[in-house]
Amino acid sequence: MRWGTTSAYVLGAEVVLADGSVITTGGVHSKALKSSSGIDLTKLFVGSEGTLGIFTRLRLRVQPRPPARAVILAGYKALEDTVASLDDLFEAGILPSTAELLDKSAVDALQLWRPELELPAGEAVLFIEVEGTPEQVAANVRYTDGIVRKRATVTRFAEDEKEITRLWAGRSGLAAATALAHPGKHRIFAGEDLAVPLSEIPQTVRRAREMGAELGIAVVFYGHFGDGNVHSAILVNPDDPDEVGRADELADRLHKLAIEVGGTVTGEHGTGAVRARYMRSEHATSTRISAGR
Repeated sequence: MRWGTTSAYVLGAEVVLADGSVITTGGVHSKALKSSSGIDLTKLFVGSEGTLGIFTRLRLRVQPRPPARAVILAGYKALEDTVASLDDLFEAGILPSTAELLDKSAVDALQLWRPELELPAGEAVLFIEVEGTPEQVAANVRYTDGIVRKRATVTRFAEDEKEITRLWAGRSGLAAATALAHPGKHRIFAGEDLAVPLSEIPQTVRRAREMGAELGIAVVFYGHFGDGNVHSAILVNPDDPDEVGRADELADRLHKLAIEVGGTVTGEHGTGAVRARYMRSEHATSTRISAGR
């Protein structure tokens, strides 16, 4: 949330084009941290996902690592309360460094894998991280917790780095947790990177759950909540052609759902072969421009 996307940190690049020629974007000799000189080719090439050229060198903006951090773990009875909680933080002028969402399917899988995490019961859990100097973090985590507590059924926070690492290890271990919760199933990377308006997250997750249940496909939902990025881990038996077909149909429905609610089929993973067919639906006439038509 606080730090933004990778493209914001790429100031310039050396790129090899299809004809073998090499260009430098962002200024041949520039070491400036900002520039509005010329067309912004850097963002064009970063956004092209390698289709316009191959990066051989990057000039990056770097930021100092905050010396302290703390994590709040909050449980919610309903997904709508998570959105309202984030709105409360924004209204109070608080921008967490991270806000991660786990829906009930993810929480259940993690509880099976790591019951000692003692994740709260309910429809969703948020991990909210704040950063800064030790003094700032000590004050901010308590202030933030006080705001979050208005909507959450339960909260707790960790300031000790060992406990923080333990909590985040649970979140990062979601792949292992889903494998344990759904033995014999493997994740497919399709329909896994939706991004929707924050207000649409509850209905998007619920409709996606219903689609999965209708098609008989196991799905685990989680995401980078602060920017509306909803990840869906679709799980299938790769040796069952019928199940694979139903999983493909689910992925198709999820992509179309994202566009329907005013979102995008990919928040961070990129278009690739899987999502290319949705570009016209999402971008309409601009796809003809990008294709030179």
